[in-house]
Amino acid sequence: MGPRRGARTGPPLGDGPMAAGMNKVDAARLSLAAYGWEMRLVPALGGAIEYLGHDGKAVLREPSRPIRTARDGGCFAMVPYANRVANGRFAHDGRDWLLPPEPDQPHSMHGAGWKAAWHCTAHDKTHAILEYRHAATARWPWPFL
Repeated sequence: MGPRRGARTGPPLGDGPMAAGMNKVDAARLSLAAYGWEMRLVPALGGAIEYLGHDGKAVLREPSRPIRTARDGGCFAMVPYANRVANGRFAHDGRDWLLPPEPDQPHSMHGAGWKAAWHCTAHDKTHAILEYRHAATARWPWPFL
């Protein structure tokens, strides 16, 4: 059995001739489309998916207006952790760590990535590569890419 319809084959994103032909950009919104699917990304809002639809029908929540925060969109990256860190406290390697809480609750939620602007390193009509580089901060004490 071969790859499913629309499945990407060949080198992974970021390698090979397809990536070499992508445009280096930073954009407010990126629109992608392939095989009946449409997606609109907002790199500046945590790399959020503002819209995802198939054959003209929304698959994720469709906003009634352009999103203003990652939470307004249909999906966003939760890095370096998902869900919550209860009361913003955890222990690691013999040390207690304190993370800042959300404004509306005592917990730290969904990591740092959804509250930061992501950088679009390349995109074309069907693919986008977004990157977020995190330096150690009070929101998360270790750097990551």
